[in-house]
Amino acid sequence: MCGDCYLSVVEAFDATLSEVDQTRVLKIADTQRFCAGEAMGFGCETTRSLTAYQELGLMRRFAHFSCKVVKCEEAAICSRMPPGP
Repeated sequence: MCGDCYLSVVEAFDATLSEVDQTRVLKIADTQRFCAGEAMGFGCETTRSLTAYQELGLMRRFAHFSCKVVKCEEAAICSRMPPGP
């Protein structure tokens, strides 16, 4: 996927979570604090979300979701992606 496309997948996955899990992800990710110095892109936000998924035991569910909604034919050339931010 393209670099910033990861955020689209993360946001689409987050929308499938319960409100309780969404709140937990936001608390663990804490992008306000961890990503405050990021000047460009969404790499920090994506990494923090993946960290939260790992800590909450959601990584396998995220992987299944991603494989279901994303289709890439080549590196960074994807014919199917969830809607972007």
